[in-house]
Amino acid sequence: MEESIRKVRGGEHLTREEAAGVMHVIMSGEADGEQVKALLLALKEKGETVEEVSGFVETMRRHAVRIEVN
Repeated sequence: MEESIRKVRGGEHLTREEAAGVMHVIMSGEADGEQVKALLLALKEKGETVEEVSGFVETMRRHAVRIEVN
């Protein structure tokens, strides 16, 4: 997580796999609020790429819980 934050703060883009890994850390509760805040602020400043967003979405979909509505 910290390496990804440093990378984004430095203006570098995350690969799809790196973004997916970071989102897994977030979704599994392993990241604290300050880490999430730092990542989101760095992404906002740098600007998100399609690869980053795709990696985030893939992981969020894997963590999603299907709810049946009748």
